[in-house]
Amino acid sequence: MTTLLPTAAVSVPSVLVVLPTPPGKGLPPDTVIAGLPLLRRIVLAATRAGFERILVHPGACPEPRLLEGTGAVVLDGGAGTPSPDRVVLLPVNVLPQARWLRGLREM
Repeated sequence: MTTLLPTAAVSVPSVLVVLPTPPGKGLPPDTVIAGLPLLRRIVLAATRAGFERILVHPGACPEPRLLEGTGAVVLDGGAGTPSPDRVVLLPVNVLPQARWLRGLREM
């Protein structure tokens, strides 16, 4: 008989990268949903899901004010590439639940 002991979850540094969608596909990132812009909702869900870094492609962030007060940063030429952490890519026209993002982060 084999006894399995519970193991602690391995914490892997994680990065969420928010990508633009093709023009005319889906809602724009500044679309207000229940009082908050879509992009801001994505960033807040990623924060609740435990992502250490949230990077936003410039094409997914038409207005820098959408990210004010969050830990998200817009990628620029000097930002470099994400280190070999857990990387999750999300198009800006998807409204995720923190639970989904947490599941992806912990895979």
